[in-house]
Amino acid sequence: AYERSLGLVGSEMCIRDRETIVAWGGDGTVNEVASEVVHHAAMLGIVPQGSGNGLARELGLPLQDPLSALEVALNGKPRWIDAGELGGQLIFNVAMVVPNIMRAWRQHHHKTYTTFD
Repeated sequence: AYERSLGLVGSEMCIRDRETIVAWGGDGTVNEVASEVVHHAAMLGIVPQGSGNGLARELGLPLQDPLSALEVALNGKPRWIDAGELGGQLIFNVAMVVPNIMRAWRQHHHKTYTTFD
């Protein structure tokens, strides 16, 4: 047996002419599936089940009720979202540049404050 990536599975479903591919998981799962689905005519549905669910939250999808989210994924009104590319990988919600985040954190927490009277 071999392991297949979620993106590959999503791509295979698109090739089989599925109208909607549902990514059931968090932002990482959604990003991996969306990165393949974007190359096909299929729509992407999202059932948020991750720890952050940033994209689902921004889209206003039901976060606490998977069956309601599945209903929206299968029967909701389609809408377009933007995709970006960073380092050769498609991104659909958030991209983090860790060195910049760490530098900002260090500057904020190690700042000396001066008051002027």
